[in-house]
Amino acid sequence: MNYNILKQDTLIITPFKHKFLSHIEKNKLLLNIKFMTLDEFIKLVFFDYDEKTIYYIMKNYNIGYYSSLEYIKSLYFINKNIDNEKVKFLLNLKEELIKNNLLKFNDIKYKNIVVYGYDYIDSYYKEELKKYNVEYIKYNYNNYEINTVYELNSIYDEVMFLSENIIELLNKGIDINNIKILNVNSEYEKQIRKVFYLNNIPLEDIKIYLYELPIIKEYLSNMDLSIFKDKDEIYIKLINILNKYSWIDDLTKVKELIIEDLKHTSINKLYENEVKFVNIDEIDEEDYVFLINYHTNIPRIYTDSDYIDDKLKEKLGLDTSNIKNYNARIELINKLKNIRNLTISCNKEGYISNLLDNIEIKEYENKYSYSNKSNNYNLGIMLDEYYKFGVITKGLNKIYENNIYKSYNNEYKKVDSNDLRNYLGNKLLLSYTKLDSYYRCSFKYYVSYVLKLDKYEETFKIFLGNISHYILSKCFIDNFDFDYVFNKYIEDSNNNFSNKEKFFINKLKKELIFIIETIKEQNKNISLDKTLYEKKIVINNGNKTFEGIIDKLIYDDNNMAIIDYKTGNTTISLDDIEYGIGMQLPIYVYLSKNYFKDKNIAGFYLQHILNNNSINKDIVEKKNSLKLEGYSNSDISILEKLDSNYMDSNLIKGLKTTKTGFGAYSKVLSNEEIENLRKLSEDKINKCFDDVLNGNFDINPKIIDGQNVSCNFCKYKDLCFKTEKNNIYIER
Repeated sequence: MNYNILKQDTLIITPFKHKFLSHIEKNKLLLNIKFMTLDEFIKLVFFDYDEKTIYYIMKNYNIGYYSSLEYIKSLYFINKNIDNEKVKFLLNLKEELIKNNLLKFNDIKYKNIVVYGYDYIDSYYKEELKKYNVEYIKYNYNNYEINTVYELNSIYDEVMFLSENIIELLNKGIDINNIKILNVNSEYEKQIRKVFYLNNIPLEDIKIYLYELPIIKEYLSNMDLSIFKDKDEIYIKLINILNKYSWIDDLTKVKELIIEDLKHTSINKLYENEVKFVNIDEIDEEDYVFLINYHTNIPRIYTDSDYIDDKLKEKLGLDTSNIKNYNARIELINKLKNIRNLTISCNKEGYISNLLDNIEIKEYENKYSYSNKSNNYNLGIMLDEYYKFGVITKGLNKIYENNIYKSYNNEYKKVDSNDLRNYLGNKLLLSYTKLDSYYRCSFKYYVSYVLKLDKYEETFKIFLGNISHYILSKCFIDNFDFDYVFNKYIEDSNNNFSNKEKFFINKLKKELIFIIETIKEQNKNISLDKTLYEKKIVINNGNKTFEGIIDKLIYDDNNMAIIDYKTGNTTISLDDIEYGIGMQLPIYVYLSKNYFKDKNIAGFYLQHILNNNSINKDIVEKKNSLKLEGYSNSDISILEKLDSNYMDSNLIKGLKTTKTGFGAYSKVLSNEEIENLRKLSEDKINKCFDDVLNGNFDINPKIIDGQNVSCNFCKYKDLCFKTEKNNIYIER
């Protein structure tokens, strides 16, 4: 570093601001100096812009956030009028923005301006900067030799190599704050965090951005600050972002811009005494640096994909992508050879970069000698490969001979119930989904809801189901505007749908219109005069809470009926409820009887609003597919409140009557039988509460009449190593 450039009244353009400030603080210098990056200086020389500028272009040119930024950045390069449509457009846009005071122009008051640490600057910029007598001071690079790249079999092995080398440095007394890692992508970061944890290597926290937080997602759904109960760090950072948009009266209009700010605002702090991920300009002379992932992503490749393409750049005096690639390559080589303590690694899963010449590719065999915890984990992986596929992994013999992990027992080792209750905060929340998961296999429940390995991801299929439920919860309210509500839901989802997905959304829209009209026809037979939609019912019993949401609860003073919308091909059956499986409708009976204790249940049903058997059928078949499917009260005086035409029902599927009463295949239950269902549900819920709180999570998938009802769609079936003795066989 050339600290001699630190002179009074100087503007220094450099990527090394942190190094200069550290030197100034260490030596207690009193200097009037301003530091800027090259990007900041370019904005000072040409013009600056803000959120108003971006919003103006998005709104007036009907384009997205990133396209608007591309237009603005292209304006920096337009200083002459040539016969080109893009140039004419950009010149007109620039004039329009100036006229509306949306570009900020600044006076440069510094007499001494120094550029230091930028090897390559676009020719166009250099020409413009001549006006300001900018002094370019060359950065004097070291020229350390780089002879070796270590090659491992896989990303995981490469990260093991990284961890072993870092442990060796720490054992030699190297300060952990001087250990830096370059070129980390998300795939590598996942493996690094796992391996470093197993080897007890302190690593910087995962970067958490505001946009990823559930409370921010909730805020964005209606942009109501009242959801924040505490004015904590998250709230304060959100307010700081919102204050940038005080110039607009309706924040929903700039929601896309706010989201971009949230995506780039983190709540993490940097701590000392940990290994850090850095970029190449953050490296100090005394650092030990590991460049991992040395593949074809090094160096960065510029492509001819800018709004101003290479042909137009030549006409405007700009550097083309080929020139940028050449200079980026030279600059990166200089910076790598400037690192005194550099270790480079790659793996056989990718092609090695051709950045450096005369490099020896050296294979490395992991030592497995630093952590028993890590070795146990690695041995487990290697033995899986051996027992399943007969593959003997490198290092297996080395770990096996020196490890006590000689055999494997898949049986669940019961956790201490007191520890479990403390972990759960001495409270437990159950729902039908959790209950069903537990009774199908209690170990599956443990993995999903105690270890919390089940990460929720909204698929397009789930999105279609969610919007269908939402529309059907709103469509019978007075002054309902279908198009507005449907389109608003799509807009608020912030999803970028493909053309294929847009096709299905439009198809869904037509289907929902038909479904709503059919339900309105069905309602003519229903005399129950009140309805609750998406009714959440919560039952508290000390530290135990059971909750559920009933899609539609129709009722009057004495009777009620339960309807659950389904968007798949779910079948209805009470065959397995004594085993706690398939209890969704009985659970709704339990919930509704808790909410309306004295009302009779006229029936409880599924309504298949969307399924593969209905969408492409004719109108009669589609209407039949929308009939309610479930169980009805055998007491006619109660049932007719739900369906006045029950004898020849157009509302309830399979409900037939004969001269002697209901047909043999009609699904009808007496009040006593319905009450028995409620009691059974209550018993199964209470048993589940007790079993979970006592830590009973055995691997126990159910085989009912020869059919496995637990493992077929279980995402953890490769985790439990289920054996025959784990199966629970049931005959109905």
